[in-house]
Amino acid sequence: DHGFNHCFAGVTGVKWGQYMFIIDSFSIPGLELDGKIRTMNAHMKQFNPSVFADTSHPGDNESIRKAGFRVRKWHKGPGSVVDGIGVVRVKLNPVLGKPELFFLKGDAGVESLFEQLSKYAWMIDTSTGEPTDTPNEKDDDAPDAFRYMVMNVFAPRGSIRVGTDQQTPAQPTTQQQTQRHQWNQIQEYLGMKIEDPDKPAEDTSPVVGKKGGFIWSI
Repeated sequence: DHGFNHCFAGVTGVKWGQYMFIIDSFSIPGLELDGKIRTMNAHMKQFNPSVFADTSHPGDNESIRKAGFRVRKWHKGPGSVVDGIGVVRVKLNPVLGKPELFFLKGDAGVESLFEQLSKYAWMIDTSTGEPTDTPNEKDDDAPDAFRYMVMNVFAPRGSIRVGTDQQTPAQPTTQQQTQRHQWNQIQEYLGMKIEDPDKPAEDTSPVVGKKGGFIWSI
């Protein structure tokens, strides 16, 4: 989420199937473009992430793309705020089953994001005293960045229009294709090449990574 008087904010999530793990977040005011790129290099570069940037700053987004980030194209049209909040709600509190969004405990940036999300609220219509469909903009920068990511990664088909910088692969149809599709997703969002899971066990060495208290071994 771009900002100058407001904060420049970013949130990093690792997607695994229907789950997402939030492992990093930052909110910094007063950054020029070069400062934004330095901040992204420090917080995100190691993961080679797909970036769903605020579309209101296309020039900055193009510069970030040229700096080596995979900035994805998407359309922030009318109703996308409410739709995006709806997607986040479903992932936090599915109708059936357990939550599918998890936050890294003990990380200062993620803890701050979680606190801001807990205070995220609708503006109140002063004439009626009723909530509107417009979020309060106080401390909403990291929550907005969080929403951009979740709504684009998990949007129900047809609900939110999302463009990509590459062709969308066909949906897997067999169990083997499904496993391969999930494995490719893990590699993409961890930003690393992982040994082929179809190889015999003796040919596979675990890949271990760590971010704060979040540790993976695949």
